[in-house]
Amino acid sequence: MLKIVFEHHFLSSHQLRLSKGLEPIHSHRWRLLLYFEPVNKNRKFDHDVLPRLKYHIREITNPFADYSINNHYYFKHVNPSTENIVYFIFMKLENLSTSTGYKPIKVSLWETEDSCVSWIKE
Repeated sequence: MLKIVFEHHFLSSHQLRLSKGLEPIHSHRWRLLLYFEPVNKNRKFDHDVLPRLKYHIREITNPFADYSINNHYYFKHVNPSTENIVYFIFMKLENLSTSTGYKPIKVSLWETEDSCVSWIKE
């Protein structure tokens, strides 16, 4: 089975809502590792798919770039934790699978060099 994997980075800040209030706002160079497979398992590789998928991930993350994730409409009421950010990105990509012909199967997001969370389609 064909899998497409690529990496994407973006700079953004966030501020978690804690039981004691907001933590200090801080920035990260977020690292995404994205895994896709064809919706149709018999589909042959489409050479245009990688640029299309990269375009879509930029469209999803550009509102975060050089900006506080807390200001994004989705995170006005959802804590902007790494776990919630990766879920949001995965769901946005899943909505695009009919137009791209490829569906996300795993999205991993690093907040720091040595800590990562993944959302995996089961």
